Amino acid sequence: MAVVADDLHALADAISDQSPRIKAFAVAVADALQPAAPTPTPVPSFTQGYSAAEVQALRTAGEIVAPKSYSVTFPSSSAVRFEVRSGDQYSTWSGERAQIHLPNVQGGEGERWHWRFTFQLDPAFQFSSGFYNILWQHHHTGSTGSIPSSLNLHADRLVWRQVKSPDPAQSNYWNETDLAPAVPGATVTVDVDCLLSTDATKAQTVVTVDGKSVTIPGPNLLTGMKVYPIWCLYRAPSPLTQVVTFGPVERFAA
Repeated sequence: MAVVADDLHALADAISDQSPRIKAFAVAVADALQPAAPTPTPVPSFTQGYSAAEVQALRTAGEIVAPKSYSVTFPSSSAVRFEVRSGDQYSTWSGERAQIHLPNVQGGEGERWHWRFTFQLDPAFQFSSGFYNILWQHHHTGSTGSIPSSLNLHADRLVWRQVKSPDPAQSNYWNETDLAPAVPGATVTVDVDCLLSTDATKAQTVVTVDGKSVTIPGPNLLTGMKVYPIWCLYRAPSPLTQVVTFGPVERFAA
């Protein structure tokens, strides 16, 4: 296309001034055939990897939640493995879990909140019938209410749950949006791009799973609170052993 465009530009220059309309047409066609400038690849403003130094920093900050020695392990500098077995409750916290959380990385009203991560369910992964089986959360900063939004396993589907109301007292009621099948052994890339707000008319949440985007309705903050990221295996009590591995987690600036 670039060669054709160059030829048309040369033709336009060769056309005499007595044919301005033909020349203008040739220039317009040539411009239309010019190849579009490549879209720049977004550069993350923050990346959480798993080198020895990064893992030590997470441990020092208390950002690894591991009820057992096997709960959170690091197979490489680019992978974290979460394993949850029956009874893996952490302290007095609810449910069974293994997770990394970053409570000091917060997003609030009116802020762009864009994250990207990959995960892989173990090839032998068995799906739980429990009410919640969470892989990613935007957790609220307050001491009341429930998680405003999260990526869940619902049987063998990936679903996004998001509160219907910003009222913490009503945060146990969610809209649930189906995203994609959950396939054990497959590597999945997820983008979560939000404009955070308690106002449903202003809040924006777009979740993209392996290139397919879905717009999520409703507010994505609770009143008076911010959110912070958690990647995890967090579930209702189950007799199953489950394993999921995450790659590095990236955040992108607005």
